[in-house]
Amino acid sequence: MKTIQSNAEKVKQILGLSSSLVGVKFLLAENEVPANIEKLNGHRYCQALMKTRHGAHVLLDAEGISCPAAAAAFGFKQLPEGLKTGKGLVGFGIVNEEVIGKTMFEGMTTLPQGKLNALYLFPLETAT
Repeated sequence: MKTIQSNAEKVKQILGLSSSLVGVKFLLAENEVPANIEKLNGHRYCQALMKTRHGAHVLLDAEGISCPAAAAAFGFKQLPEGLKTGKGLVGFGIVNEEVIGKTMFEGMTTLPQGKLNALYLFPLETAT
């Protein structure tokens, strides 16, 4: 792990980053969840990444994730019908046509439903 930690610091320095690289561990079983880690509630995956970039160790699971697309990608929840059809992306102004949004989600890689228990996000230089 020392190599990962030191390489994370080197990359951060070389790129002139003011925040940390992020490590993400897929926790398959409940007993893998580290103790004393902040469990997020009502957060999008990108928000969890932002917290972690600034030093937080966080846990995101099916109850805590609020982004329906990320929840579907990680196998926490089914993709809502409005996103499956592409209609939701038109409503958000992300695409102009429903068929484009539908195609985006049809091509999205996802983990099998229920396989993942949680995501543990941590600053990479603290990897253990």
